[in-house]
Amino acid sequence: MRKSLAVLWVSGIFILLCSGCMTSNDFNYVEKSIENEIYPATMKTNFKLSLGPVMLSPLKTIVNLTDRKDKASPYLDEISNVQFGVYKIDKTNKSPKLKIPPIVEEKLNKSGWEIFIRVREKNEMVEFYYRQISKDIIGIYAIVLNADNLVIAEMRGRLARIIEKAVQEHGFPLKDIF
Repeated sequence: MRKSLAVLWVSGIFILLCSGCMTSNDFNYVEKSIENEIYPATMKTNFKLSLGPVMLSPLKTIVNLTDRKDKASPYLDEISNVQFGVYKIDKTNKSPKLKIPPIVEEKLNKSGWEIFIRVREKNEMVEFYYRQISKDIIGIYAIVLNADNLVIAEMRGRLARIIEKAVQEHGFPLKDIF
């Protein structure tokens, strides 16, 4: 009985730690929705990566062994989950409809994401979303679509702290922006 309980505890802790190591439902939904939208063209996965706390820990250790640890380590400490996918769009005889379907924004909104940047030009679309709890930004989500590629990226963590550290370290030169 004790052995079973110990296995159950270890399994539970492992599942909690690795929860970010698998793609989220939102990520898969966005991927499939855009793939359906560009039909009859198809998408092939070039690269897909999901890193949760368990996989980010060795990455943080490796970064701490480099000469640049002072630059990257404070930022990495605030990240808890990263998902990234790059997909090649294989066109058919017809050009695909290049559009991020409205159902993507609806789904992300229902999951707590709010859009803050949307750029659409001829053959390119970019959308950025953020997720917030109280006044803390806890997630950034990006979708980039053009005639050749789709890129989806999601980062979760204490992102307000990353922004705060970047501003403290590098300043925020408003005069260069306006």
